[in-house]
Amino acid sequence: MSLAGNTGVRARKAAELGLAVPWVMGHRLLRLAAAGPLPSARDQQEFQLMGTEKIVAFTEAWVGMSVAMWQANLVLGTSMLGMMGTPWLGGSALQPGRQWQSAMIEALDKGLAPIHRTATANARRLARVGPPRR
Repeated sequence: MSLAGNTGVRARKAAELGLAVPWVMGHRLLRLAAAGPLPSARDQQEFQLMGTEKIVAFTEAWVGMSVAMWQANLVLGTSMLGMMGTPWLGGSALQPGRQWQSAMIEALDKGLAPIHRTATANARRLARVGPPRR
């Protein structure tokens, strides 16, 4: 998969995330303010979901990025071994750098995917619920 080929997808996801996060935060802050010191059962459920999904999305992102970084280290180590034979085998000395760059972008993608998925799903769900009532 080429780096340039996914630039548009990454830009779209970044824009979606940039729009969804402030909207969801605003909705939830209004809901917290409207609930006051005695939130309803529905509000309590939403507040609990809010905390739980953050932990799940963070954990999924952390594990995804950790695995991608582990794989990147394997790629880097393998490419460095291959680079030792580059002058004699006619290979490119730039290849390890490209592999490392691809691996880092893969780690970024793995880290942002669960956060993007959670934030955009929340924006869609909360838009259907409507604004909080006082």
